[in-house]
Amino acid sequence: MKKPTYTFDQFLSYFPEPALPMLLNEEAIQTFSRQNKPLPGPLIEQFSAALQEGPTDEFTEFVACFRLKNTGPMYALVYWKAHLLSHEYHLATFTREGRLIDRRGLAGTYSDGESLIRSVATIEEDWEIIVVSGQSHNGRFQASDSRTIQLEILPDGNIVDVQ
Repeated sequence: MKKPTYTFDQFLSYFPEPALPMLLNEEAIQTFSRQNKPLPGPLIEQFSAALQEGPTDEFTEFVACFRLKNTGPMYALVYWKAHLLSHEYHLATFTREGRLIDRRGLAGTYSDGESLIRSVATIEEDWEIIVVSGQSHNGRFQASDSRTIQLEILPDGNIVDVQ
């Protein structure tokens, strides 16, 4: 049996366009999972090269979260990827034809087995992104290990650190 083929427009239809600002934290994924249509397996397979950052296996889960409005010549999509020891939000930008421009991890929970890193991100109306990360060792948060970074989506779709 032949697998279904999806267009990029069909892929985009799984990403609603909510109002900004948007907070990406551990609780937000429950809302996205409940309110958004699940991505079909064949669609994930077809577009997985664009969504992959790091390893995937049969236990890897993807959730379409949202896309940014009024992005001109490109699309900016936020999705959630979960696999062993990692649950993370990613931002990917695409040309209107569906070619990947850039991709960046934004927020989530990551573990190396010894320490736990948690980060949250806020995407503002002007496409600026603030990411705050903290780390705990053996269940204890280390304030000195926390950091804030600022990202921006440029009009050409590149995602850059703001100095």
